[in-house]
Amino acid sequence: MADQKMEIDVNEKREIDLNKEFDPIEKIVSLERENDLLLRKVENLEATQKVEIEVKETEIRALKQKLEEQEKRWKNRQDFFAWRSMSWRKGRVKELLNKISELENKLKSMEDAISQKVVGEKEQVGGSSGVKVED
Repeated sequence: MADQKMEIDVNEKREIDLNKEFDPIEKIVSLERENDLLLRKVENLEATQKVEIEVKETEIRALKQKLEEQEKRWKNRQDFFAWRSMSWRKGRVKELLNKISELENKLKSMEDAISQKVVGEKEQVGGSSGVKVED
C-alpha cells in the first residue's frame, strides 16, 4: 500500500507541474521577460556596431589625412627627381584614394545592413509581444 500511495503523490505532482505550464499569466510573464532580454540584446548589438563603425571611420579619416599630407609634401618638392617620379606618385595616390572610396562605400553598406537588421529584429521582438490570451 505504501507503493500505491507514492504513485499517487508522484502523479499529483505531475498534474500540478502540467497546470503550471499552461498558466496564461506565467506564460505572459515569461514572454515579457523574453521580450526584455531580446530588446537588451538588440541594444547591445547596436552599441557594438556603432563602436565598430566609429573605429572604421577613424581609420578612414587617418588614412585620408596621411594621404593629403603626403600629397602636399610631394607637391612642395622642387627637385628634378621628385618632379620626374610625380606621375608614378600621382597614380599611387589616386590608387589609394580609390581604395579609401571603396572602404567608405563598404562602411556605408555595413551601416545600411546593420540598420535594416536592427529594424527587422525590433519588428520581430515587437510582433511577439502582442500575445492574445484566451480563457
